[in-house]
Amino acid sequence: MKIAQITDLHLDDFLAQHYQVDTRGNFASALTDVTRRGITDVVLTGDLGELSSQAWLIETLNRSGVKPLLILGNHDAVDDFRTLPLTAADVRPDGLYYPRLLGGLPCLFLDSSVGTVGELQLRWLEAQLAQASGPLAVFVHHPLLDCGATADRLYALTNRDRVRDVLAASGREVAVFCGHYHFHGGDVRTHGRITQHVTPSTLLQFQRTGESVTLDTKAIGYRIIDLSPEGVRTEVISLG
Repeated sequence: MKIAQITDLHLDDFLAQHYQVDTRGNFASALTDVTRRGITDVVLTGDLGELSSQAWLIETLNRSGVKPLLILGNHDAVDDFRTLPLTAADVRPDGLYYPRLLGGLPCLFLDSSVGTVGELQLRWLEAQLAQASGPLAVFVHHPLLDCGATADRLYALTNRDRVRDVLAASGREVAVFCGHYHFHGGDVRTHGRITQHVTPSTLLQFQRTGESVTLDTKAIGYRIIDLSPEGVRTEVISLG
């Protein structure tokens, strides 16, 4: 089963305005490319944009005919998604996180929107990991493994090592799909049986190293993920 991961949309937000990026147009271009390839399942992994853009986003997804799932990033607020039909059933008191079975592969969708993964969510994660053996996929906005980048020093998930250790302790093969760092071409890191895939943004990309996070390119991208009970295969698609 092939799905698409689109991340860091930043629809109409301050970054879109600062860099003068048509984020609605960028997202629409990515979604058009996804549907052209016959992919009908799309995961949005956070930093979706201003609340005022939410209706446009849902209308665009509905019009495209895709089946969307979404999680939240550090620029999103869970309270904005408590009554949204797409997410309401999966919102818990401490965040938006939930399991799904896609292509026969267990998938866990985490909430790192407050910059950490809280204790309730960690206990839920441990319980989910204990339910079975075999490979699984985890979708989370923030990277869990250090990428050797400026963003690791400035904007990392505060308890990423704890989350990583919970995943590692399961003994399972885990594919992590995230965004947040806006890396041109994406990034792949491994830690034991964990493989992390950082996906480019549909806003723009930032330099990996330097004193501060600065613009690399306005090229955009997304990721195709092929899910099966045996594991995953994946590739980054660059646009523009």
